[in-house]
Amino acid sequence: MKLSKLSIPYRSAQALLTVLAFGFFTGFDVAQFNYKVAAVILGGSTVLFFGILTWFYLVWKNYNFEVTEDTFDIDSGVLRKQVREIPLKRIQNVDVRRNVIHRILGIAKVNLETAGGKSTEASLKYVDFDKAKDIQKQVRRLKQGLEEYENESKEEPLFEITNKELGILSLTSISGKVVAGSFALLSISGAFFSHIKSVIGISGFVIAMLSFLVVLLVSLFGSVASNFSRFYDFKLFRRGDSLEYEHGLINRSEGSIPLEKIQVVSIEENPLKRQFGYATLKVETAGYGPGNQENTGAEVAVPLAEREHVLNLSEKVMEHNGFDIQSISDKAPRRYFGRYMIVSGAFSTLTLSIAQFTSTSVNPVYLAALVPVSAVAGYLKYTNKGFYEGKKFFYTRNGFWNRKTSIVPYYRIQTLINQETIFQKRLGLSTLVLDTAGISVFGSNPKVCDLDREVAENLFVRVFESFRSSRK
Repeated sequence: MKLSKLSIPYRSAQALLTVLAFGFFTGFDVAQFNYKVAAVILGGSTVLFFGILTWFYLVWKNYNFEVTEDTFDIDSGVLRKQVREIPLKRIQNVDVRRNVIHRILGIAKVNLETAGGKSTEASLKYVDFDKAKDIQKQVRRLKQGLEEYENESKEEPLFEITNKELGILSLTSISGKVVAGSFALLSISGAFFSHIKSVIGISGFVIAMLSFLVVLLVSLFGSVASNFSRFYDFKLFRRGDSLEYEHGLINRSEGSIPLEKIQVVSIEENPLKRQFGYATLKVETAGYGPGNQENTGAEVAVPLAEREHVLNLSEKVMEHNGFDIQSISDKAPRRYFGRYMIVSGAFSTLTLSIAQFTSTSVNPVYLAALVPVSAVAGYLKYTNKGFYEGKKFFYTRNGFWNRKTSIVPYYRIQTLINQETIFQKRLGLSTLVLDTAGISVFGSNPKVCDLDREVAENLFVRVFESFRSSRK
């Protein structure tokens, strides 16, 4: 089988735009632009484009792939030939991705993800969309068997997001990427308002506040648009040994999450979601990231649904029973209050130092208000932590701004750790950490924080015994 012929001009245009963009931002002088320069750029771009077009034609001509009974075979290479045979048993997911241009052209990018891989095993750039769907079906059919596959193809979605849930999700979730990108506008908006200052005469404080307001509004509206586009028409299916998903308005994505690779299931809720009674379901997998992950680590299984619905879905995925979260040590609030008071003291010292240096006055009453704020913050932190010890699963809960309830099968535990900081030792507290194989570099393992030392030691023994029993 061949790649789509449209991949030749599409990839050539991509490469040409990348080269031109790099040249524009690194060496182009607008002041020297004239008709002669335009003619040189146009002529050079035309020659370059045909050179790139020739290269990608050779790439297309020498790229062949085939799905056999046991392997996915790829022959490729212009200057150096490469023959690859990927065993179907190792392929965990055939991920199909399309952006708006892909949909207009009727093509798709196909990523082959394998067990134990942090990156894409192979990527087909690009194939006809119908052929991409056929590849998905062929691989699934050969791995599962024809009869089982035909029965699964008739199943209704395990979850399908409603318009109401999509709207609430868009309004109650913040996109970290959008927020990070919005801060890039800070210098631009600052320069703009500085220019306005010279025209109408406004203070530096007003400029700072207006710049911050611009960043805040862009972050909010950008997050709403990003979440709406990303999770539009989200559907989740359970077929055989995988959870299969499809979602996206501008960039459409279809793929799967292997059930055998799931290490931890997490129910996440921020304060707004808790207020409306909604939650998000995520799964963490071992050595696998669908689609060469934009979001490394936890995969969204259900972006937003009523909390009871999310609990029911988590039970279907992991086949666990209900749970009743227990509190941690009653000494913990004192520790959290002390921690926040240290932060408040450092902030107060910094504020007073800046005020003295700039000869401005600060009302101490405002700084004194940090004491009750620290007390409330410590209490909220305490009430949103806990654990539950089940027969086959262990449950942990942590976090206020993003409360995360993790459901860990005992047989998925890799290492148990009882640890104490110097501050915990003073209060006789310990933290029990459950190390699994599904945590990314920037993730954190499920843990039970600030238990009484004796309780933590006994819990360690019981969890270890449950782990050993689950392995038999």
